[in-house]
Amino acid sequence: MNLGLPIEASAHAYEIDQMIYMVHGLMFVLFVGWVFFYHRAFTV
Repeated sequence: MNLGLPIEASAHAYEIDQMIYMVHGLMFVLFVGWVFFYHRAFTV
């Protein structure tokens, strides 16, 4: 899965890519959590 990232140019590029994917996954989970929180907190 490329996702527009540059060609792997180092020996540890795979680990860097995995970290990028994990960070984005965490950001998505946090976004969903905040949406749920604001929906519950500000809906009558």
